[in-house]
Amino acid sequence: MKRITPEHVLKAYEQTGLTPKQGGYFDEETLCGCGMGALFTFAYMTGHNMTLEEVHALWDDTFYEHDMSRHFDNIYGAAYRAGFTQGFDHLDEKKNDNFYYPHVIADFNQGFEDGWAAWNAVKHLAKENDDEKNNSGTSS
Repeated sequence: MKRITPEHVLKAYEQTGLTPKQGGYFDEETLCGCGMGALFTFAYMTGHNMTLEEVHALWDDTFYEHDMSRHFDNIYGAAYRAGFTQGFDHLDEKKNDNFYYPHVIADFNQGFEDGWAAWNAVKHLAKENDDEKNNSGTSS
């Protein structure tokens, strides 16, 4: 099974300049994205030889929810993608009730674990961004 490692996700954030975010694929105003959002943005930038600004011009809900899902489903499978997304968001309860077969549930569970590990590897970047925002309004 092909898997997403924390190192892949960390590299995607470093290369795109996005800030980690939970609970959604992407926030245009803050340039924050979830792990899948950062990986997809990085893949799109490198695959199409585009800058972040050029990819940013394409961003909308359809771009992220449909194109991104199709991209990751083709590489990892829908169950793994769903699990990774939930794990990255650190949801307390796994919602794998759309998957019935043991091997598919196993893919979901592996995705959940990998998503959880990826968030733990990048959450310091989200905190650093929050700290910078909080300190930018203060004078020394």
